[in-house]
Amino acid sequence: MAKKHLRTWIALFTGMLAAAPAVADVPESLSLVPGIKEIAPINGMRAFASETDPRTYLMAEDGAMIVGEVFGPDSGDNFAKYLRVIHGPVIDLPESTADTVNAQLLALPEEARNQLLNSFVKRIADMGDVKDEAAFNAVAKAWIEELAAVTAQVASQTIVDGYNAVMSADILGFAGEEGAPELVAVIDPACEPCQKSMEALEEKVEAGKIRLRVVPVASQEGSEKVIAQIAMAEDPMATLLSYAKNGDRDLAALKDDKVPEQIMSSLQKNELIRRKAKIEMVPTFFFLDKENAVHAFANLPSDEQMAPLFEVPKADIAEEAAETAD
Repeated sequence: MAKKHLRTWIALFTGMLAAAPAVADVPESLSLVPGIKEIAPINGMRAFASETDPRTYLMAEDGAMIVGEVFGPDSGDNFAKYLRVIHGPVIDLPESTADTVNAQLLALPEEARNQLLNSFVKRIADMGDVKDEAAFNAVAKAWIEELAAVTAQVASQTIVDGYNAVMSADILGFAGEEGAPELVAVIDPACEPCQKSMEALEEKVEAGKIRLRVVPVASQEGSEKVIAQIAMAEDPMATLLSYAKNGDRDLAALKDDKVPEQIMSSLQKNELIRRKAKIEMVPTFFFLDKENAVHAFANLPSDEQMAPLFEVPKADIAEEAAETAD
């Protein structure tokens, strides 16, 4: 398997190669690096760089020196390529590992990413001189597991935050019986996948299986007018479902062909909420299961994916089982 130098997969070095005032107390271990200068601290560590050297040098609290080399300009980013203790040996790792971790780090919020970077540096510093590849791999594996746990936690929180944001959006209305399990649909009525999803859900709505809460967003040119025509109909939700199947033949014309100010204001509000909720595409669906856990799907969820929407809460199952036993 092809291998590369020991990697940190850490976004620490962006913009850190700019010139900075020279200082007199450059560590002795860096004294032979031409033009070395101290720059702004990175994650609480002293940092040094040279205009003639593509690497950034970090000094941990215990004095251990770490050097990070960044990708070249053709890579399109400045993520750390590898990190190694200067006085220690270079240890090779499978290159496939680094790409996965890099993507995970890139997707994290800055605060969570910085906490993981600090954790990685501490784990390496605690090892001292790295001489045993197996020992290093064990430390790296533990850190990667920590990264996976943080990634899952952040993803879960992002879904919850997205749901809470969407629940404050203006809606076209509800379709289905009150009290039925609620499915929240963020859609652009003018987009074809959204129309197909509405058509696919109509049977469940009419059967009283779900209550549909529709949050409109304008994702393409001309959508504002379509949404306004639906919103101004006598029965917006029936009009929405009809439009999904039949097109605009039942839509009334807008006065002066203009979107009313109130509707445009609602759409602008919903667009801000869409961005806050990090909804990248429509349709997007949310629902709460019976344990109040949030589920989110880009595109219409399958019947299997929607099953938690209809499941009896675990607490109720346990209570029912206890009553049956008595």
